[in-house]
Amino acid sequence: MILLALLASAAPAELPAPAKPPAYSIREVWQHHAALDGQLIRVRGVVTNCRPLGCSLREHGGKGARDIAIGTSLIFDRRVQSRLGELITVDGRFDPTCLHRDADREFPHGPASEDIVVCTDRASMLHSPRLVSNR
Repeated sequence: MILLALLASAAPAELPAPAKPPAYSIREVWQHHAALDGQLIRVRGVVTNCRPLGCSLREHGGKGARDIAIGTSLIFDRRVQSRLGELITVDGRFDPTCLHRDADREFPHGPASEDIVVCTDRASMLHSPRLVSNR
């Protein structure tokens, strides 16, 4: 009996569920792009134009909306096709390399960088995107 009690108390505790990454609006991502560099984040926006050379998550469907490029994954593209034009939530690791120029005009965060960055076609800002259920 004592041995059973000792074995039961030595059993590993149940691991807690992984924490959700912090959630941001597209505007907040633009505003805090330097501080969010490399962070796992959750972003909510309208998904548009998902095809091999571009997939965007936008603030809204209207003109002048801020956006971020999401993923370069064919699996993600196929999964999101039925959601085009809808508000979705996506988790991913943020890389603002191709956002700095535009976001710094609107939300300056320090001295301008002297680096020359060339961003072409699908310059992903949200790596390893994961579609989160909105239900």
